[in-house]
Amino acid sequence: MNGTNRLLNRAFVLMVGLLAVVLGAAAVALVAVPDFMRAWARTAPDVTAGLTDLLAGTAIGGTGRSWVPIAALLVAALVIAALVVFIARQGRGHTERLIEAEPTADGATIVDAAVAEEMLAAALQDRPEFVAVTVSTYPVHGSPVLKVSATVRRGVSPRDAITVIETAVHGLDAVLGAEVPVLVRLGGGLQSRLTGRARLRPSGTARPAPGPQTHPTPQNHPLEKERTR
Repeated sequence: MNGTNRLLNRAFVLMVGLLAVVLGAAAVALVAVPDFMRAWARTAPDVTAGLTDLLAGTAIGGTGRSWVPIAALLVAALVIAALVVFIARQGRGHTERLIEAEPTADGATIVDAAVAEEMLAAALQDRPEFVAVTVSTYPVHGSPVLKVSATVRRGVSPRDAITVIETAVHGLDAVLGAEVPVLVRLGGGLQSRLTGRARLRPSGTARPAPGPQTHPTPQNHPLEKERTR
């Protein structure tokens, strides 16, 4: 979801919420506040008479029927159609292809984003550091980028969580034969607080040892095992 869609979503939710609050407050006031009820009882006949005059003054020819209800139905239909289009456009920020190599004499190599998303999610979803992990792909400046959104369990250091994700991403790079840019988003929230604390090794053993670092090879990485099952 891009910034424009997020802004529209929040504005729509705010408008619906305010309307619901106003209607709910009015309904409660009619029942719980006698003065408000009496005021509405005095005002209701005038409102009804005004609406009747409005409908009578907007009659279509000699039919005696007003065009206001028809216009209201058309407006409602347009709003519903606009909402349907808006909902259908959600998720258009995603991209379906992660890697698309230049065609050669032997053919072309294309890697769907869903393949990398499922492989990376499978490597992370059973890790004790995370409560939930989702992987998606978005185009950024014309290039596909994997986005890893992880809910971290209580007691897990963000550095340890990043180390686990980096290891899985390096394994994915080895399997795909190409380095894929990745955006990592760590979160906590209520879901993390409701779960138990993670039982992990000391953080010192989770970090790579100093000196030259080696990344998992396609033969021994869990991603390769998942792919070759």
